[in-house]
Amino acid sequence: GKGIFLHHSLNDQFVQSTGCCHDPTMPRCCCSIAADTCLGVIQAMNNWAIEVNRCQIQNYAGEAYMNNTTTQTSTTQVKTEISFSDEDKGITCMTATGESCVANTTLCLHEHSGHFNSPAFAKAFPMAEIVIDFFARDACEINNGQWDEAAYSCKCNDDITYSGFYF
Repeated sequence: GKGIFLHHSLNDQFVQSTGCCHDPTMPRCCCSIAADTCLGVIQAMNNWAIEVNRCQIQNYAGEAYMNNTTTQTSTTQVKTEISFSDEDKGITCMTATGESCVANTTLCLHEHSGHFNSPAFAKAFPMAEIVIDFFARDACEINNGQWDEAAYSCKCNDDITYSGFYF
């Protein structure tokens, strides 16, 4: 598996959260970005969780509600939970859950961040520290370490040894 931390703004006019496709009835994306099949960001997250991180499929049908957006779900969805929410900034993150998941799959939807480019990426993207924490925690946990929330550090098992440039 490979941990992934997706971020998408619901009002991104360059890359639509519903996907970029040739279908003329769907919203268009900029710069000739298009695919034959429309794949929204929630379905992309779901596919990654199933195909790459081996999360178990939940057999249910219904609606998922997130950031004032209702999405029809199908029987090929993974179970998710809200893992982060900041109403003031308009950010809600959901994470694929289940014991079968071999790595973290998280999607954060931003209500009003556009394309994260105005006035500049560093100012428009408010979660840089959280992204760094995500990858450090993921590396820790997939190697059977214990993540310390308070210290932002990993306690490795005593029987694990590492070698190489970064260890």
